[in-house]
Amino acid sequence: MKKWVKEIKVISLITVIIAATWILAGFGTTHEKVVSSTNVANELKRISELATYKNTYTDVIFVKDSKKIKDFTIPFTTKTLVIKYSGYVKAGVNLEDAEIDVNNKEKKVDVKLKKAKILDNVIDTNNVNILDERSALFNKVNGQEIFNELNKNKGQVVESLIKDGFLDKANENTKILLEGILKSMGFEKVNIQLI
Repeated sequence: MKKWVKEIKVISLITVIIAATWILAGFGTTHEKVVSSTNVANELKRISELATYKNTYTDVIFVKDSKKIKDFTIPFTTKTLVIKYSGYVKAGVNLEDAEIDVNNKEKKVDVKLKKAKILDNVIDTNNVNILDERSALFNKVNGQEIFNELNKNKGQVVESLIKDGFLDKANENTKILLEGILKSMGFEKVNIQLI
């Protein structure tokens, strides 16, 4: 009877050792992560618009307006307006239109999307100051004129920024940010093409 008990104990011990080894080894299975173009596209679409470059600015607008008949300025019609304001311009890309191709064997992803564009051009309404306002007897300054001048000027700010390479910088940052996002998803080779 004692021999039988010893055999059961030895068999139980061997079974426990085998079971523990099997559990610690992860049940002897391996996991392979498969990422598809659809999965990557869905992740990027969650972001939708990716703002990659922002510029804050302060500008001063000077307006002098007179009523004229041909080249003759009518007396008492010259008004002036000086406005100081701040705002920001953001540029980035729309990720919803991205074309994505995934190669899991090479851990490679190719992304093709449109170049950066202006996403926002916003005036901080809390930071608009009328520094000087002089209405003429027959030509008064009104609120709509102020609004129109601000809108016209903020458009000129964007044109100036674009000439200075604002969108080029946004494109560079887009590549850097997307590469980081995609590498964090497990890709080793990332090719981003802006068209």
